[in-house]
Amino acid sequence: MNNRDSDNNTWWINQSRQSQEREKQYQEAKRRAEIARKNGALGGRKPVNKEARIHHLNILLTNDEYKAIKENSKKTNLTMSEYLRRVGQNVHIFSETELAILKQLYEYRNHFIRIANMYHNREDLATISILVRDTAETIKNYIYDLQSKGNKRLY
Repeated sequence: MNNRDSDNNTWWINQSRQSQEREKQYQEAKRRAEIARKNGALGGRKPVNKEARIHHLNILLTNDEYKAIKENSKKTNLTMSEYLRRVGQNVHIFSETELAILKQLYEYRNHFIRIANMYHNREDLATISILVRDTAETIKNYIYDLQSKGNKRLY
């Protein structure tokens, strides 16, 4: 047997080992997938929410009604479907202007807290610190109340 035959045999042996290793990996992956299926994991994309939307509602609108709904949904950066869902559930929908104002109000709250922290350790200004902190807390509660009505994080 010459050197060339020896190299050929070595190559075939290596190929065979690699093939066996790939087969083991494949079988292991297959086994894990089977276990996952038994435990309820089906794979694929996870559902966005547990309550699927299965009902369709077809309504007739005039051109003016359709344009009004479309414009209002654009103003609020919602799809028409989401806009109509929220209107139907009496959820407050914030316009872009309202959101900008509320974000600015939240910034004011942060500034009030910073001012209160500046005067926190000074005895002569302790009452001012308390008043400023109360103002910041009032702003925060107002924003949280609006947020709970609109189901949308404001900041």
